[in-house]
Amino acid sequence: MRKLSKALTGLNWVIVVADGTFILVWFLWPRIGELFLQTWEENWQFKSISALVALAVVALNIIWLDRKITKRKYATHIPFANPKGEVAVSVGALEDTLRKAGLSVGEVRDMKVSVIAEERPEVPIRVVGVLVLEEGRDVPQVTAMVQDALSRRFREVVAQEGEVHYEIRVQKFRGAKGEAEEEEEVFRGPQYPVEQ
Repeated sequence: MRKLSKALTGLNWVIVVADGTFILVWFLWPRIGELFLQTWEENWQFKSISALVALAVVALNIIWLDRKITKRKYATHIPFANPKGEVAVSVGALEDTLRKAGLSVGEVRDMKVSVIAEERPEVPIRVVGVLVLEEGRDVPQVTAMVQDALSRRFREVVAQEGEVHYEIRVQKFRGAKGEAEEEEEVFRGPQYPVEQ
């Protein structure tokens, strides 16, 4: 989006300067303008190329405008109604408490939580949990427990009636709590002295 915006800004600037220069030259030397019009009427290739360039510029500007208008804007706080007024919880605070709720499930060794909330209220909030689970556990059962824990905690913190999607991704498996972690052997080059 940023590259398209920069390219269009440069292109539009070139077109505006070229048009302004052409109008100024036509005003100062009318013969040049008449020569241009004559060439335009007689040369269909020139007309076709000019029309295609103009169509491409207009289409690119429409695409840029559409993306600018419909650009996703993410909320930093999630508001909800309260009997005495509106309350808002920051996304960071919500992610922190949801992570703790997910870690309360015994089989979860570690977890990261992201809350994705767009400023448009019609778009559902997404809660994405990335898990590190104990090896040998029933993944469907554990992930369902994590989803339940996240959903329950979310409703306790944000009394929101809107739709919330919970996505759980298992990133890694580790040994059970209390077991020694297997350290990966890292090659550090030859160790001296080398035994013969």
